Amino acid sequence: MTYLKLYNLVLQRLVEGGVEPPEAEAEAVLMIGHFSGLGRGDIFLRARRQPPAAVSSLIMKALGERLRSRRPLAYIIGEQEFWGRSFAVSPAVLIPRPETEILIEEVLRQFPAPMDSGPRQPLFLDLGTGSGIIAVTLALELPWMRGLALDLKYSALRQARGNARRLGAERLDFIQADWHSPFIGARRFSLVTANPPYVDSGVMEQLQPELRHEPLCALDGGRDGIEEIRRLTSGLPEIISPGGWFFMEIGYDQEDYVLGLFKSSEYEQVIVHRDYAGLPRVLQARLR
Repeated sequence: MTYLKLYNLVLQRLVEGGVEPPEAEAEAVLMIGHFSGLGRGDIFLRARRQPPAAVSSLIMKALGERLRSRRPLAYIIGEQEFWGRSFAVSPAVLIPRPETEILIEEVLRQFPAPMDSGPRQPLFLDLGTGSGIIAVTLALELPWMRGLALDLKYSALRQARGNARRLGAERLDFIQADWHSPFIGARRFSLVTANPPYVDSGVMEQLQPELRHEPLCALDGGRDGIEEIRRLTSGLPEIISPGGWFFMEIGYDQEDYVLGLFKSSEYEQVIVHRDYAGLPRVLQARLR
C-alpha cells in the first residue's frame, strides 16, 4: 500500500467513524507523519512509494485505537503541535488548540522588543499552565523576560516542566498553587496570561466523546462557564505592575461578560480579539 492509499484509507475510516472531514484530514496527516517521521509535504511527495511495513502496522493500530475508544489522537501519539513546536501531552492536561495561538499573537504584538523595567528583570505569569504551551512559547519568544508557570495540579506541572526542558525554555520556573493566591499584593508581573476553564457546566454532558477524555477541571467553568474566570480576575490589580498586561482566552459567548468585568477605571485598552472563525476568543487589558 502506497502512502497515498494509506492516507485515503485512514481519512475514509476516520470520517466513517464520525470525525468531521477537516479534522479527519488533519489527523490522517498527523498520524502518518508521527509514525513515518515525514512532514505533510513529504508524505504527498512520496505518494506512490510504500511505507515500511512496520510503519503501516503502527498507523493502523493507532487508527483502530482512535476509532474504538474515541480517545483524542494527541493522547494516543503523545504529542500535539503548537506555535510550530511539538508539545508532549497526556490525559493530565488539556490538548493544545490552534485558537490559543491568537493569545500568543496578541501578546507578541504588545511586546515586540525588550522593555525598560529598570534594574529588575521583567516577569510574566501564566495561570493554569497545563502542558505549558503558553508559558514555554512565551519564554522562548520573549527571552528577555523571566516566566513563572502556575497550576493547581502537580501532574500538569510535571508535563509542563518536561516540555520546557525538552524545548529549551530555561528562563521559566514552576509553582503549584490555586490561581494567583501566592502573589496577591506583589504587583510585580509585567504580563499575566490565562486559559481558564470556560465551558458551561450545564453542557458538559453534551460535549463530543473526545472531549470527555480531557481533564474535567480544565474544561468545566461552572455555571455559565464564568466561575473560574471571576475567581482568577478578581485579584489581578494586586499582582500586575502598573502598565502591565493581562491576556485571557474566553468562550465564544463570554465577550460581554468579560468586557463588563474590565470596564473600570483601573484598566485601559480593553479589547476582545477574534479567532480564525471570527468568534470572540482572547481578552486583553492593561492596568493603568
